Amino acid sequence: MLRNRFLRFGGLIILPMALLALYGVDLERRHALQRARESVTQAMYQGADEAAALLDRARQTLAVISRLPQVRKGDRAATNALLADIVQRDADFINLRISDLGGEMVASAFPNAPALTNKGRPWFDEVLRTSGYAMSGYFIGETTGVAEAVIGYPVFGDDGRPCAVLSATIAAARFSERLARSLPNGGAVVLVDRDGLVLARVPDSAQWAGRKLEAAGLFETIRAGPAEGLLETNRIDGQMQVVAYSALPVAPGAVGVYLLSGVPRATVMAPVTRSLLVNVAALLAMTGVITLLAVRTARRDLLVPVQALVDATRRIGSGELAPATRLMPANAPGEFSALASALDALDRTLEQRDRERQEVIQTLREATARQMLSEARLAEVQGIAKVGSWELDLRRQTLVWSDEVFRIFEIDPKRFGASYEAFLALVHPDDREAVNLAYTRSVAERVPYETNHRLLMPDGRLKHVLEKGRTDYSPDGVPLRSIGSVQDITELK
Repeated sequence: MLRNRFLRFGGLIILPMALLALYGVDLERRHALQRARESVTQAMYQGADEAAALLDRARQTLAVISRLPQVRKGDRAATNALLADIVQRDADFINLRISDLGGEMVASAFPNAPALTNKGRPWFDEVLRTSGYAMSGYFIGETTGVAEAVIGYPVFGDDGRPCAVLSATIAAARFSERLARSLPNGGAVVLVDRDGLVLARVPDSAQWAGRKLEAAGLFETIRAGPAEGLLETNRIDGQMQVVAYSALPVAPGAVGVYLLSGVPRATVMAPVTRSLLVNVAALLAMTGVITLLAVRTARRDLLVPVQALVDATRRIGSGELAPATRLMPANAPGEFSALASALDALDRTLEQRDRERQEVIQTLREATARQMLSEARLAEVQGIAKVGSWELDLRRQTLVWSDEVFRIFEIDPKRFGASYEAFLALVHPDDREAVNLAYTRSVAERVPYETNHRLLMPDGRLKHVLEKGRTDYSPDGVPLRSIGSVQDITELK
């Protein structure tokens, strides 16, 4: 009986250890999934930046070419030479060409190649419809025979209306080279067009390029949801994956391509599985050791002394002189004291961390309050001086105004398009070209700019404002953002 009780006691020791091991494995599983989510999200953002950089660069190149004199004047020979020189110098482009509004080629980097019409192509029609950027779906080039995509942009005439369409053809291989830089361990990064066709995939881009993303509605779900997100699915290639996705805009408000970054769940869970096997093996070994020690300890420290007492009692009952016996002292085992000390230490550590967390929360609250107060004071000062501030993100083509700018322009922030084009629409029609020229020249020449212009209010009133600004550039000379101020100087006129 006593031996069985010792075995049950050993089982009570093993059970918490088993539960603790299972908890550790579950915690490790959660951490592994979290790390996988962070990995694919980081890869998605890195890949999005790489792909967006290529598309932005193509858009900027088209915008610059469309404004060149030989292009706007329709000088075919000079334009052909210009486009050929750009393609030769820039490996991102397979071809650059200009088509008339009917889709017929009027200039090309390869003027002797077969003249293919763009009439009826969705991207070409979208350029004409929106007078902005548009991107084609994936297709195999009729002359190159390789996977490629086209970005189009209008060439505006002197009357401000499109007179031709400039297009850049980009090889899918260029996407693959950039996506390789953001590949998560054991995973894949995929770039697809709006029809779900694979533009590039790392690894195995050559095998996947041009294939439909067979995901049983997954791509439609992504398109119908937010611009970016994180999900777990087995609808890509039959195995459960952790997937992050993001929509990459081709022009403001138009979604052109999607970026997916995923890693197989089996790859994520492989270290956890190994850890589980190790923990199970260790637990079985520990169970055998504890059982053996429990049996030996019970015999040495309890069964033998108790049996000696029983024998002595029998001898006394029979009238014999009982031999001297010695009982083991009933001291508490040192392991329990050590465990209690460890739990006390853990409790003190958690208490200390909770105090530190409360201090951090209080510090953040105070910092937030100071920030809100600072912003309120800034808005108050801007209102007194009638000076507002603005920032234009040139990569994403988004414009941010301070509250004072909205008051100067007398616009409801909820109804403002928040773009450079929307700003120009508010400028007096007679001043728009001068304002745009002053800004674009300052960006191109890397100098600050300052200009006075008028605002035409809905009721016919005129306002005079003073614009000042400058532009920040990346180390390689690409303009990143413009910042500046707007001052209402109507009363000074």
